[in-house]
Amino acid sequence: MTTHHAPNASKSAKEPVDTAQLLADFKTLVADAEALLHATADQGGEGIAQIRAQAQDSLAQAKTNL
Repeated sequence: MTTHHAPNASKSAKEPVDTAQLLADFKTLVADAEALLHATADQGGEGIAQIRAQAQDSLAQAKTNL
């Protein structure tokens, strides 16, 4: 799995936000989360299954809102 780092993560909160970069970073986050869910699909346990289901729902909602 590839780890991505947001290039603007060290910017001060007072600096203007580059909307295009923010969207690109969010899409990368969604892709990485989906890869993590896929990689852990064979992990067992009720707690893991519940967390994975919540994460899948959140990702689906985030992708819809993009």
